[in-house]
Amino acid sequence: MRQRIHWEQTWRFCLAAFCMDLASGMYLVALPYLAMSIGAGSMGLGVLAALSGGAYVLACLVSSPLSDRHSRRGLIVAAAVGLTFVYLATARTAVLWQLCLLALGWGLSLSLFWPPVFGWLGDSLRRDELEAATGAVNVSWALGALLGGVLGGWLYAVRVPLAFLAPIIPVLAACAAMVFSPCPHGTPAPLRTAPRTPGARRALAAVWLGNLSVCSLLGLMGGVFPKLGEQIGVDARAFGLLMAGLALGRLPAFVLALRWGRWLHDWRVGMVTQLLAAVMVATVSQASAYAWLSLVFLSVGLTGGANYYRGLFKSLEGEGSRGFKSGMHEASLMAGYLVGSLASGALAGRWGLRAPYVPISLLTVGLVAAQVILVRSASRAQAAGHAEAAP
Repeated sequence: MRQRIHWEQTWRFCLAAFCMDLASGMYLVALPYLAMSIGAGSMGLGVLAALSGGAYVLACLVSSPLSDRHSRRGLIVAAAVGLTFVYLATARTAVLWQLCLLALGWGLSLSLFWPPVFGWLGDSLRRDELEAATGAVNVSWALGALLGGVLGGWLYAVRVPLAFLAPIIPVLAACAAMVFSPCPHGTPAPLRTAPRTPGARRALAAVWLGNLSVCSLLGLMGGVFPKLGEQIGVDARAFGLLMAGLALGRLPAFVLALRWGRWLHDWRVGMVTQLLAAVMVATVSQASAYAWLSLVFLSVGLTGGANYYRGLFKSLEGEGSRGFKSGMHEASLMAGYLVGSLASGALAGRWGLRAPYVPISLLTVGLVAAQVILVRSASRAQAAGHAEAAP
């Protein structure tokens, strides 16, 4: 069934998502190369990525309930201030421990932006408008990340500080789009207690576990791969293009969601893409060809798109606590990034730069098995609930 987009309500969310991930794309591409230039090895890159991811996870657990109770505009302003400071300071940093502290600040600041924005989106639209709107917002941030990856690598090659100063402009634009938005629910409505569907928590847990699975691969490829890339001739510009390819891989799923999002609701689609990406990432233990690496990044992007859309929609579709549920969605993404980057950094530091790719892929397979168990358990609970409700 084709879904229509309520553009009058949605375009500001799309603009904010595009601009914020344009900024994040530039930062995340340039950051590991700045770290390597001041002495970071594989373990250092893993720790750096884990600090930003870990800070985001923990802060989302605090900021997401706040976004259901307090001014969402206020939280977004705080995010703008924090991110602006981080980008300014990173442009002037030449010491690794300072870079680690700033990465921590980046995760904390970003956590003040996404849960309020997603909670605001879910509260501003009817359920029949939400599928297409979610797809449009996802297309927007994927395009921002794609362009940000290319720009970040190019700006870093031109002059290092530019890669960290340039993101300030889209950050301020993203926050202004929401702070000055006339859309309702800038301050959330009072929470309502909705009846609990049997098995709903297990179904959501499976969705969030899928996020963790996908982002463990992303933590490896985005956070630790640059050290191997440096060895095989992948410089900052080339890495920026690979990361842009990752963003490009998300787009087919997000474009499909604009009109036919129900195709992506099937949990089997997400799990098949996770297994595909795991197999592709495992090949990096041997592969060095740039063309093949491009396909690996595209496959990680594809599974990210399919699972991210489903995770965000399932977190927003039910009544009540949308800020909290979207915060958990975001936290599970960064938890995966943390696990993937820290574990792969440790493996690379101990057993060599090619060592992490097969173990992290096997971790993804194990997480897929856990998702299957949770989904089947949730389905049995729902079936039993329907049977009890029947006259």
